[in-house]
Amino acid sequence: MARFRTPFATHPASPEENARETLKVLLRPILPALRDETVDEVVVNTPEEIYIERSGRMTRWNGTLTAQGVRSSLILLARLNGRDVREDGPEALLDVHHDDWRVSGVLHPVAARGDALAFRRRPRRKTRLEDFCFGGPVASPRRPPVTTPGRSLEEVLTGLVSCGENLLISGGTSSGKTSLLNALVAAVPEHERLVLLEDTAELELDRGNWIRLLAHDTFGVDLRLLVRQALRLRPDRLILGETRGAEAFDLVQAANTGHRGTMLTVHANSAGEALHRLETLVLTAGTGWPHVAIRRAVAAAFGHVVHLQRLGGERRVSELVRVALTDDGAYRLVPLWPLHEARPTRHPDPTSKETPL
Repeated sequence: MARFRTPFATHPASPEENARETLKVLLRPILPALRDETVDEVVVNTPEEIYIERSGRMTRWNGTLTAQGVRSSLILLARLNGRDVREDGPEALLDVHHDDWRVSGVLHPVAARGDALAFRRRPRRKTRLEDFCFGGPVASPRRPPVTTPGRSLEEVLTGLVSCGENLLISGGTSSGKTSLLNALVAAVPEHERLVLLEDTAELELDRGNWIRLLAHDTFGVDLRLLVRQALRLRPDRLILGETRGAEAFDLVQAANTGHRGTMLTVHANSAGEALHRLETLVLTAGTGWPHVAIRRAVAAAFGHVVHLQRLGGERRVSELVRVALTDDGAYRLVPLWPLHEARPTRHPDPTSKETPL
């Protein structure tokens, strides 16, 4: 006799569904924090020491995990993203996405106190440029630096992107560099083709004609290799999530040889330090270029630096500068924003509006 399946028959769960359900069980003590929309970060220093961040303030979480639970969670998070983790080698480090979170993990013994986890919530809504900009006039990005009444910082940044200026975006950890980059990319004209280069997929574009290339160190595909490949993919603009190594040399070269509108982020404490940081990364390429040549190339490639700061729970643009060089080869930063903020210099000149570094 033929057998018929009843309309109430259930289908077996997929391996991914099983992994997700198991992960919920393992992370049950911190699930309330992960589901709380007011929590921006959850960090597991040790299974017994967990902190959460709300509005820029870290407080200790009452719950605890088990060492085996943290290790199993790391393994499942890796597998859900097509990765693997193990104690020896680069696989002891994990950087993936899970639902609304970017998850970073480190296995013991690299994490000396035990396996560590950090969950950072992705933006709940699409970040807008105005979220980083706070009123006041901005100097014209063209020479001479005169104020333009009624022109906002948002308008100036949008104009720089629209006309194809290369931008270097800097800031400290969790200062909003990637979010600002995402907001700036929204100002790129629709007809232009974008090539995104990242080691972890973070940028979210709501437009057509773009591709994303992801570095995979496990397969020997690093960002420098991706930059070289991207130049053959007919990009109108190169967008790099963050530069940390020798790919900086290839990006500077590309920005100086016709690829206008290049944008990238770098960790730094100020706009001036961002340029020096980029120089250092270019040096890691081992090209043998003299330092003065590297500085000239950096200044020619990136005419403007946008620096971000995190103040309390707010992330905002604290500096917008135009980059030039002095006769002796030092950086000369022309502040476009803020206009009247005193800044420390190595050679103060009270009569000048420009800051040599």
